[in-house]
Amino acid sequence: MRSFVAAAATAVLVASSGLAAGQPTPGPGAVDDRAAGKLLADEAGAKAKAGDFAAAAALFRRAYARDPRVEYLCNVGVAHHRAADLPRAEQSLSECLARGAAIDASFLDAAGKALADVRARLRRGRFAPLEIVVSPRDAEVEVSAFAPDPPLIGPRTVWVPVGATTLTVRAAGHVSKTVPVAVDKAGPRRVEVVLEPEPRAPADPADPTGPTGPTGPTDPTGPTGPTDPTDPTGPSGPDPGRGARPDPVRLDPPTPRSPSRRWIAGATGTAVVGAASVASYLYARALAGDISGLEGPADYDAEVASARRFQRGAWVGAGLTVVGAGVTTWLWTRRHRGAGRTTEVALVPAAGGGVVWLTTRR
Repeated sequence: MRSFVAAAATAVLVASSGLAAGQPTPGPGAVDDRAAGKLLADEAGAKAKAGDFAAAAALFRRAYARDPRVEYLCNVGVAHHRAADLPRAEQSLSECLARGAAIDASFLDAAGKALADVRARLRRGRFAPLEIVVSPRDAEVEVSAFAPDPPLIGPRTVWVPVGATTLTVRAAGHVSKTVPVAVDKAGPRRVEVVLEPEPRAPADPADPTGPTGPTGPTDPTGPTGPTDPTDPTGPSGPDPGRGARPDPVRLDPPTPRSPSRRWIAGATGTAVVGAASVASYLYARALAGDISGLEGPADYDAEVASARRFQRGAWVGAGLTVVGAGVTTWLWTRRHRGAGRTTEVALVPAAGGGVVWLTTRR
């Protein structure tokens, strides 16, 4: 049976190098790669005829890298099979049969027989299956047993020699991870590797376009610059978008100074004028009481005139006293009108402007 499989596999290697002649004409952009792949495949077929199957496998893999034809991949597996590199043969032939439904049936039949023989020999030898599960699912997996072959893509099961092997998993935007694995013949081994996303690089403080640029901590007018903790519109104030009313700013009216001095001067002047008016009035009464004791008309007339002058002075003083009392009362009322009164002002930013609250309390 094994000799039949080997003969069929060799026929596949020799015949498949000429399959490219029956393929559709490639577009202008693929001509170079298609031609390069064909040259490498022809060289690989020559190596297979000469019995150098390891070199044939390497050349078929290079041809597949330039022109990803399924038949080149199948020939990679067949060449590894003929070179007794069973883990690589199983991996390449499995992918060949999974992707090669459109190629020649006899070609696939020979590849299938080769894969069956490979798996039977793997189960009898010192090999074990290793199930690899990766996240993200498109991560690349490098298996040390397959080096320097291209990495595998995504989850899959591979056969590896019993003993220690290493998996290196990479994915764009994630931190790479290397995992050592101990493989034995006890049964299938499952390894799950989850890559962590790469941490975001901190912003460069010297970058003016970054979040810490012109509006960053070095800008006292920026959102992260120094702010007044008593400012209800600053970042430390309540969020007006949630309906919160900020703490108001209290505005106590200053105590007027000049009205106080005017009130004292007015009160003093009013008291003096009032006292002078009373004195004039009393003196006029005294003069009027002395008129009856006068002896001549001349003395009588002079005394009456003097009494009338003091009486008029008393009335004028009384009038001035009333006016002074009114002015003094007005100054007193003006001085104490705002006593105990406090005005609270609150400003809340709003779309297109702001809202101001004014509240006056006693």
